Amino acid sequence: MLLERISEFLKKKVRNHPFLFRWMKLFYTVFFYWDTRQKRRSFGDKNPEVTFYVIPVRGEIIGIMGVYLYALRHVIRARKKGYVPIVDMKNYPNRYASLCRGAVTDPWLLFFAPLSPYSLEEVYQSKNVVLAGWTFSDLLHPEVEYNSVNSMDQMIRQHTGEGVFVGISASLREAAQKELEPYLTQKTLGVLVRGTDYVSIRPMGHFAQPSVEELTEQIEAFVKKYDLDNIFLVTEDIRIEEEIRKRVSVQVSAISQPEYASYDYQKGGYLFECIQQEDLYASTMKYAVKCVGLSQCDYLVSAVTSGSMFSTLLRLGEGRRFADAYFFDDRKY
Repeated sequence: MLLERISEFLKKKVRNHPFLFRWMKLFYTVFFYWDTRQKRRSFGDKNPEVTFYVIPVRGEIIGIMGVYLYALRHVIRARKKGYVPIVDMKNYPNRYASLCRGAVTDPWLLFFAPLSPYSLEEVYQSKNVVLAGWTFSDLLHPEVEYNSVNSMDQMIRQHTGEGVFVGISASLREAAQKELEPYLTQKTLGVLVRGTDYVSIRPMGHFAQPSVEELTEQIEAFVKKYDLDNIFLVTEDIRIEEEIRKRVSVQVSAISQPEYASYDYQKGGYLFECIQQEDLYASTMKYAVKCVGLSQCDYLVSAVTSGSMFSTLLRLGEGRRFADAYFFDDRKY
């Protein structure tokens, strides 16, 4: 986690100097993350006709929807090269690796659909395996230039291509069907906004969160324009939820996650530190259910986050578009 903090500090110092940023990133990546470069490996003799592309998930900070978007970008790259992708959340240090116990051998499959018929176990017995990671070509000639993605539309284009759509797991779909019905009507407006650590840390290069005033102004505009009578609110920040309830003219529905109530706004820090290990699966599943719920709303007012990206991509992948959507994508941290 210390390296992530150092990285954030350095990025803020050179954020307005793309050339300097690129060379700083090259030096920093090579010096601190040499072992995470892309590698070719042979683990056995299985499937000699197939080249597998293992997408390692690393880092305690990355959340479940960040994992989804990271994987999706690599799936697109794998398909372009004719490789068979698979996500590995089991064998690398990340907060979800601990979910491997008992019958669970692949944390990815708890939340998302399999990418191929092959299991992790079989891939690690196969002849041709590429372990995804950085390359010098990526660092010197990035597909997406630093600070060049400046709208939700550009974000969507970055995560679509090659006919790639990654759906959700049967267990997530079942949980969503079971839990969402009381919260959604045909006249529901989906609303997503982050607070807590996102606002206190202000991750450089990420889209800034709107104020409660900006958010409620758009909410009321949508309510009036489309005669909506319910808001499905997704936020982990109790203070923001309370303010929105006071300010809007219609019912606000929200699925509670009481584990977030212990977040210390004065101290700051990362939200995931509030979650006990034994609650990790249930908490992650509940958040994923809420993001699925957003995808089922015909109207959306949202900050640009991994959660809103996931909801939008899920809806597009199922062949639907929002009847209308507004994203706060006019500024970044």
